[in-house]
Amino acid sequence: MFSKDNIKSIRFSNPQNDTVEVTYWDKNNQDNLLVKYWFPVLPYNSAEWKTVRDAGYDLDSIYKNTLEWIAQQEKYLEIQEQKHIIAKPTLAKINY
Repeated sequence: MFSKDNIKSIRFSNPQNDTVEVTYWDKNNQDNLLVKYWFPVLPYNSAEWKTVRDAGYDLDSIYKNTLEWIAQQEKYLEIQEQKHIIAKPTLAKINY
């Protein structure tokens, strides 16, 4: 389980913003793996929210993290498009 000390990132995981995704370091694992954990936004008084608030996050900061994550994904896609030659069909007017 995540704690206030091992959270790597936190964001909303769907467009409805009703699920929070926490990525954290699993220090109980020998390989120190990154693990994902999802929990619903409601109820706001859950144990997960207590841990998240103790780590310094709230709804506003999670929303900001989500927007930053989206921007990073868009930059990644732009870079991938530049690396690959994408054939775009051209339309020609046909005269009868």
